[in-house]
Amino acid sequence: MESQANQLVESARRGDKAAANQLIELFYERIYAFLRRLAAHDADAADLTQRTFARVWQALPTFAGRSSFSSWIHGIAHHVYVDWRRANHRTEPRSDEW
Repeated sequence: MESQANQLVESARRGDKAAANQLIELFYERIYAFLRRLAAHDADAADLTQRTFARVWQALPTFAGRSSFSSWIHGIAHHVYVDWRRANHRTEPRSDEW
């Protein structure tokens, strides 16, 4: 699968929209599930997944292949989630004893 992803990445970098769509089909469900576990709500996970793919398309030219594409996209998803948490001041409740 990783070789397929790498081929799709190279094609998408050259402007192949079909390859970009295939990358989405290949990774959308995994990224959504990952973000669903973190965000705990379907709507938030769907929004975060869209934000993740928007960042992926912006950053695609910088993908150097030092890690797998799957690891790279999950890293982006995690950063999108952390940014979302910070922006919405969503923190875990803690007692005053902290």
